[in-house]
Amino acid sequence: MHINPFSNPWEHVRLLSDASRNRAMINTVVHHSPHKRVLEVGCGTGLLSCIAARAGATRVYAVEATDMVYVARDLVRRNGLQDVVEVIAGMVEDVEPKPVDFAFSELLHGDPFTEGVVGASNAMARWVVEGGLLSPSLLTVYAALVPAAGPEWEVRAAEAELARHSENFNLDLGAISEVMRSGTSHVYNSSGEVPVGPAVEVYRVTLGDGKPLPAPIDLVLEVAEAGPVSGVMVWFVARMDEHTDLGNPPRNPGHWGHHVCAFGRELEGTRGQRVAVRFHIKGKRLEVELLDDLG
Repeated sequence: MHINPFSNPWEHVRLLSDASRNRAMINTVVHHSPHKRVLEVGCGTGLLSCIAARAGATRVYAVEATDMVYVARDLVRRNGLQDVVEVIAGMVEDVEPKPVDFAFSELLHGDPFTEGVVGASNAMARWVVEGGLLSPSLLTVYAALVPAAGPEWEVRAAEAELARHSENFNLDLGAISEVMRSGTSHVYNSSGEVPVGPAVEVYRVTLGDGKPLPAPIDLVLEVAEAGPVSGVMVWFVARMDEHTDLGNPPRNPGHWGHHVCAFGRELEGTRGQRVAVRFHIKGKRLEVELLDDLG
């Protein structure tokens, strides 16, 4: 069985603590499940699959690739839903499709591609009969410049520590300082970054259309508020159905937080300054590379 961080119950605590996310997912499931055959991918604890059954689904296939599959099976058993809900261990890409009317998932993250939503949606689409619904059906990814103050502060704090150790132990620590100031980019998750420029649309992905991950794209971002700029913040909007969107917009990231790609060096941002960057997905990880400060 595929083991990943989502085997950790804490990840599901984080999911269940997000009331707005839960409300949106439950409303979608309750609206589309009655008298329907349903597929959930990444069912985790099995909560939403059980809700689909309680809402009137005739059959529910709950697919889970981690050890949480045992929790899901226990939940189904405790609620006497074995005749409706079948919990299937594995990746949806490896499971033989069965006809369903409604297929849904919430394979979303601060980095919107890290849980494999594109590949999983392509596999899910093979289950959905003509006229059925795949949810989400559209993923739109946005980005804006941010101070990314955390990494810069950490470098300065680390340099202060190095200076102290250099003096205390009579060591030349320049090699470490040079590595820290090499400009190497890195990514992290944050809920505290605030954009200093307007948002741009990076990708608009129709899920389930069989296409691969989006290709790299070069874009120019703009500074709207003068001050230091050290990276790019990414967020998403996922269209669940005609009534419901899920997302982690600035200042309201929910449990997902924001995917921040730090440049590795700080720019002295001035109002109207333009910064050229490249977005590319490596494996299942979205990275942003600083190309040029266009002034």
